[in-house]
Amino acid sequence: MNNIYLISGLGADERVFKNLKFYSNKPKVIHWIKNKKNENLKEYCLRLSDQIRNKKKLILIGVSFGGIVAIELSKILKTEKVVIISSIKLASEKPIMYNLAKKLRILNFIPSKIFNLHSFIIDFLFDVNSSEEQKLIREFIKNNEPEFIKWSLNEILKWGNKEIPSNLIHIHGEKDKLFPLKKIHNPIPIKDGGHFMILNKHDEISSILNKYNII
Repeated sequence: MNNIYLISGLGADERVFKNLKFYSNKPKVIHWIKNKKNENLKEYCLRLSDQIRNKKKLILIGVSFGGIVAIELSKILKTEKVVIISSIKLASEKPIMYNLAKKLRILNFIPSKIFNLHSFIIDFLFDVNSSEEQKLIREFIKNNEPEFIKWSLNEILKWGNKEIPSNLIHIHGEKDKLFPLKKIHNPIPIKDGGHFMILNKHDEISSILNKYNII
């Protein structure tokens, strides 16, 4: 059995993994914690790593922002494999608009409470395909502190990683709107997969994880 730890997307929880087939493996979940004032992502991940008790043959599976966190954790801990889904592994894979937002410091002018609102724009970006998925995203947004969401978005904009972990497996949707495929270097593509494909393309993703002897 593999020692698997799951890291959900920004502000989400383990429910995003509910459709994956883990067979006899019993993955553990890394839960988001509140960020400290002026804390950077590296410092945050160091505190987050305290949740990983068993560090032998460690496999990290991260979705979206959780994928970025998984890569940062792999710099702190020895990992067997790192799997990122609907995420990025290099700063160069961020869309140009993200770099522009960073340069203009746009997030500094946006009130935190804005990030607690749900809109059709979020449904569009996450490629929500059903009322169940829409309900889940609404719950994620409602249950999270706007300050944490704003901090996380800012850390994504600032993230400057230039090195790909040698044990990385990158699964990415061909129709991801938040991290477009054209910017992604050498991923395992999922046909018609959007940013929320962890829920609606679970069979394809499970098959890939099984192929690499992860689940």
